[in-house]
Amino acid sequence: MLSTLKGNISSRLLAANSNHTVSRASLLLAVALAAVIAFLAGLFAFAQWRVAENLVRSQQLRSEEIAQRVGDAANMATLQTNAHRSTLNALLSRDSSELEEADNQRRTNLASYATLTEKVSDEADLHDAADDLRQMTAEYGELSSYVVDLFRQGRQAEALDLRIARLRPLYNNWQSAQEDFSRKIAGEDRRQQEAYASAERATKAWLAGLLLAPLVLIAAGTLVIAAILGLHRISDGGGDTWAR
Repeated sequence: MLSTLKGNISSRLLAANSNHTVSRASLLLAVALAAVIAFLAGLFAFAQWRVAENLVRSQQLRSEEIAQRVGDAANMATLQTNAHRSTLNALLSRDSSELEEADNQRRTNLASYATLTEKVSDEADLHDAADDLRQMTAEYGELSSYVVDLFRQGRQAEALDLRIARLRPLYNNWQSAQEDFSRKIAGEDRRQQEAYASAERATKAWLAGLLLAPLVLIAAGTLVIAAILGLHRISDGGGDTWAR
């Protein structure tokens, strides 16, 4: 019964009068246009994928950069504290081996601190802000080395007096410079976040355009194909005309 119903519907459709001309040229043009639309839709889809991928990667890189700078600033503060602690350990050493071990730790922490200062200032573009910190680091390294040398020479009282009179105030100033540098890093991070946010908004606008473009293209292409195949009426309204 179903096949009979289908046959009746097909017969009615085939027997109906047609007032439109469909030629081989129009069919080929419609097929070519459909192929172009499919190609452009695929191209837009690929562009969407690339833009979305770049947006995600940019967000990840931004988060990693900021997290890295925050971690480096925290490590700088730790190395600074360890350098001063190693200096104090040298002044509390009971023999030459303890003294040399503490002094080596002091030198290592100061060297690591200086290296990390350069790295962070380069990444955050804070070369000028790091100048005071470099100067404080050099002053502390020179003075702490002198204090340890005094202790090594057996001039313990002179070394301890110098630690209280000059080394401790210098360390406090050095810490203040480190805190100021960390605040500038945070400010630079905020500035970069704002710049990234602005760039992300522009990228999302492009992504929205790329998402809508295929829909607009398909709709426009459908109308054009419909015009090619069905909107060129022949002058004679009667009969069933097929141009081959």
